[in-house]
Amino acid sequence: MNCILAAENSSNNTMFYVIFAIVAAVIYLFFLGIKQTKNNRSIRRAKLKAQFGNISTRKYASDDLDHIAHYYQNHKEGLDVVDDITWNDLDMDTLFQGMNTTCSSAGEEYLYHMLRTPRNSKEEVDEFNDLVDIMDKNEEQRLKLQEKFQAIGHTIKLSLSSYISSFQELEEESIAIDVLCNILLVASIASFFILPKFGILFLIGVFTFNIIKYYSEKAKFESYFICIGYLVRLTKNSDGLSKLQDMDPKIVPYLETLGTHAGSLSKIVSKASLIGSGDKGGGGNILEAILDYIRLITHIDLIQFKGLISLVKGHSQDIEALLAGVGYLECAVAVASYRHALPFYAVPDFTQETSPAIRMTDGFHPLLATPVANNIEVERSVLLTGSNASGKSTFIKTVAICQILSQTIATAPAHSFSTHFYRIYTSMALKDNLQNNESYYMVEIKSLKRILDANGNGLPVLCFVDEVLRGTNTVERVSASSQILYNMAESGILCFAATHDIELTYLLEDTFDNYHFKETVTDNDISFDYILNKGRATTRNAIRLLKILGYDEKIITSAEQTAQTYLSSGEWRMNTQ
Repeated sequence: MNCILAAENSSNNTMFYVIFAIVAAVIYLFFLGIKQTKNNRSIRRAKLKAQFGNISTRKYASDDLDHIAHYYQNHKEGLDVVDDITWNDLDMDTLFQGMNTTCSSAGEEYLYHMLRTPRNSKEEVDEFNDLVDIMDKNEEQRLKLQEKFQAIGHTIKLSLSSYISSFQELEEESIAIDVLCNILLVASIASFFILPKFGILFLIGVFTFNIIKYYSEKAKFESYFICIGYLVRLTKNSDGLSKLQDMDPKIVPYLETLGTHAGSLSKIVSKASLIGSGDKGGGGNILEAILDYIRLITHIDLIQFKGLISLVKGHSQDIEALLAGVGYLECAVAVASYRHALPFYAVPDFTQETSPAIRMTDGFHPLLATPVANNIEVERSVLLTGSNASGKSTFIKTVAICQILSQTIATAPAHSFSTHFYRIYTSMALKDNLQNNESYYMVEIKSLKRILDANGNGLPVLCFVDEVLRGTNTVERVSASSQILYNMAESGILCFAATHDIELTYLLEDTFDNYHFKETVTDNDISFDYILNKGRATTRNAIRLLKILGYDEKIITSAEQTAQTYLSSGEWRMNTQ
């Protein structure tokens, strides 16, 4: 009997030491987590300071931009937008990636949305520019904001905006199985103290059962868990933003608005206190890891989540307001940083004058490592001529990007940029549509027609066309393209068109201003200065380039004679030797 009592006492002592060790370890890890948080804050601040004023070097997975674009896709209805053809023609994905120094998913999704939805009023542009200036001039205020944006963080492989919408279709779920798992857990722990040998087996069995049920249940809601975790961070830090002290008076109204909507979502935060953050783009800490194990065996996050479904459904407008409010503020920080990354920039002047339509000084292409700046002042449409690689396409892309960035982020890559508000379209880097069995020419004329159809529906249209109707023969190309371009100019569309067809410069000289890029050809080389010149191109160097590349002299001589025959007689005649 004494042996049995001694064994039970020994077992109880062992259990006491085990519990004591666990408690001590938890306390140690708690204080270690606090220390780690303080150290991480200093490191993060240093990184934020170092990143400001630099182009982002973040690497993107193949589908990252698809998720980032969800906010834009969900909110573009009824807005003037940069359509897919224009966006792709100008390689705006690359421009966005370099500009995207945001710290949160709300920020990057709103930045993408902002770049695709040009503003149409001077007041909106000025309001955003004022915020950008504040972020530029007040480093401490900017860092306070960025710390909150960082705490909100990124989601992985999903858009909060899309999942908030999908909550409306989510049905209520029973918590019966999760409650049962907790009853079994309590019973197994109690049995461990009463009958240790049986209790340990019972406890192991319950742990195994709870874990299996947890993963099978959570698999249905994994993405929604990430959504709720992100929503909690968004709400908490929006509330934190509203309580920041010593902020510029122009920022305060934005922060107060965030606080109001965050207050409306406080019930969601309190009822989601034990739901995991889901992801933080590679973040997390020791305390979060401990909570993960607790969730695993208690299902407490599943219970809370199932009770939140109806609550989230009823507060979708507050959630959308937080996404837009945080995103807008963080865009101002990202744009302030981007301005410093450019060699120079201009805040656009949206003139009320009827002319000139566009005045640009030292405009440059922001994606080029060593761009050449150009000037232009136009009151009507522009026709650009010049040889291949002389700079025509780059120039019209430069003007298009200046216009888009002016109307979206109040920043033109130029020393000055004076313009009006436009709806902006391009027709440049088109391809055959094999899926719809459409030729290049068919794709091209559809692209041009969308520009003609857009005219007269709101703001005036500004368009950029590279090599009009290149997909057909010379005679029909010149005939059709001259009529299309003439119709654009006469109907009030401001058009920048690049072409190799010198004939167009004569046919359209009453409605288009002629500009050209030229090259210098020597015996063995060709060079370009990429400087815009007034007037039509007067040189023909395509055949001379054959000589530079080492083509047979017979080919070169015959080609020159054929060209000269056509220029003198207007007839094509094959010359052979």
